Amino acid sequence: MKITKRQLRRIIKEEFLREAADPKVDEVAAVVQAAVDSGSSAIMDMAGKLQAAGHNAEYLSGAGMRMVQIPHGRGNIVVISKNAVEPDGDTVIVGPYAIGVMG
Repeated sequence: MKITKRQLRRIIKEEFLREAADPKVDEVAAVVQAAVDSGSSAIMDMAGKLQAAGHNAEYLSGAGMRMVQIPHGRGNIVVISKNAVEPDGDTVIVGPYAIGVMG
């Protein structure tokens, strides 16, 4: 079986994206999704929900921004309004929130 250059590039890109995905971001996204699904998803309460799930979350507010951050090896995992950021390929969107690594 022969593989074209295009197929090889696609395979490499998919493998890179799979390796680049951060499982901790996915964990945080799952907790945020559960909060959104339950109807109790205020950003002020999100830190408590993440703490109950075992994350070292902290609610921050200032300069017109409200967010929750969790210390992580590459910086901080941040939960913030999706309207306050420009999502990239590593950002997970859950309901009204964007979740990603900031650092």
